Amino acid sequence: MTVPARPDTVTAASILWIIVGAMLIPYGLWIVLNALEYGYLPTTVGSLIFMVVVTGMGVGFWNLSKALRHGRDSRTILTVLGVICCLFLCPAVVAVPAIVLQYSASSKQWFSLQRGKSGDQFEEV
Repeated sequence: MTVPARPDTVTAASILWIIVGAMLIPYGLWIVLNALEYGYLPTTVGSLIFMVVVTGMGVGFWNLSKALRHGRDSRTILTVLGVICCLFLCPAVVAVPAIVLQYSASSKQWFSLQRGKSGDQFEEV
């Protein structure tokens, strides 16, 4: 079976998700540095926990977007994390277009072709 080329919409969505992840990592660090400036221990501990969560989300976005580019359908997880980030952390300017692009007609078709290949995933073309 011929491997279909990855649509540009999937590539663009993946790049936007990587940007969202890259924005979260320095944001988490900024939260901790801001808390350390005030020196209040409970705020610092809470900020450290928040930084670990935010950094973990950033790394998660990075890994899930790479998987998306390789044909693994991680759109649902990325959408949920993207909505959470839009509500609390990052601007919707990046996350909303990524959600729209990953569910566009060409993206849906590409992912449905991949599911039809008995669970095997295509590698990047």
